[in-house]
Amino acid sequence: MHSHNSAFTAIGQSAAANGDSCDIILSGTFVGTVALQAQDATGNWVTINSWTAQAISLNNEAAFARNWRLDCTAYNSGTIVYEISAGRVRDLKGV
Repeated sequence: MHSHNSAFTAIGQSAAANGDSCDIILSGTFVGTVALQAQDATGNWVTINSWTAQAISLNNEAAFARNWRLDCTAYNSGTIVYEISAGRVRDLKGV
């Protein structure tokens, strides 16, 4: 399982986490937008969802392992605290 936690205080991206399932947690007091992105087979980052407030998003799944990241696409103020975790579903189930 790959997991990264840190904070955005400007526009930017998190480190990528690899797996076929991805969970995210956003917290803090902020004015901004954070997008969950997945990397497609050609290497492009595709936005899956985005949030402008605290959020928890569990079990974002793909058909196969891929890279996931958070992208702070808009930032005005505050601190956006994040955690992104990704793993292979079969590993999480102990198969």
